[in-house]
Amino acid sequence: MKKYYIDFNSGTNVEITKSLDSAMDIADAGAGMSREHINIICQGRIVAVRKWHEGMENLEHNKRPITFPPYGYYKDWKIKY
Repeated sequence: MKKYYIDFNSGTNVEITKSLDSAMDIADAGAGMSREHINIICQGRIVAVRKWHEGMENLEHNKRPITFPPYGYYKDWKIKY
């Protein structure tokens, strides 16, 4: 079974062994306004990233952003297979 690690780039990391989808859901629930990207890592490489965007412009280009008005938001997940 693959192990996925959520890296919030804030000193907090979480290990998930179920699936990438599960890891993304858990990362979304734990997202805070660290102003850092959220990475999901598997076998030593980044497999998904949710990038932080400073400010609220271009928000409409995202389907499921995580917002922290007026400071910014996390963009949609990008899968990097």
